[in-house]
Parts: sequence; C-alpha cells; structure tokens
Amino acid sequence: MTPAQRVAAAFEGGVPDRVPLYQAGFSSDVASRILGREAMVGGGHAQFREACAVWEGEAAHREFLERSFADAAELCRRLELDVIRTAYWAHARAPDPPPR
Repeated sequence: MTPAQRVAAAFEGGVPDRVPLYQAGFSSDVASRILGREAMVGGGHAQFREACAVWEGEAAHREFLERSFADAAELCRRLELDVIRTAYWAHARAPDPPPR
C-alpha cells in the first residue's frame, strides 16, 4: 500500500498492511543527526533560527520556511513515515530590537 492508501484505510475502518506511522515532532538535534546536516525543524534551535531569519527580512524568512518544509519532508521520507508534518513553530512577526 502507499502511505495515502494506508492512512485512508485506517481512517475508513479498513485494514491497512501495517499501522500508519506518524511522528508528531523532532528535536532539531535529532533531526539534524538523521539528515546528516543542520535541520530547520523541531524546537528551540529552529525557533531561534527562524527569529533570526525574520529579523533579516522577508526573503530570509521565506528561505527559512522553504528549508523547514523541505527538511520536514525529507525527514519523513528517510524514516518512511506515512503522515508528514510540514509545519513547525512559526514566529508571526519580527522580534523587537534590543533596548538601547
């Protein structure tokens, strides 16, 4: 079965070939070790990297979001997960400048 068929069968009360696999989250460190490079998913480190990208401007933030999506998808492919979490924590606005 394909991942989509497996998930659909599970939700429709059918019998998939195996239980669909999903991982709700990864730490940035674990994801980076699995991918063999710095991964832009997970918790604190990715949050910091996104805040830095937001601070640097719209293009840098867009690049971060694209990389985060690609890293999430690649992580799921490597682990052969059936459901992909494509969005992680996101900062809604640029951080305030430091006080002077």
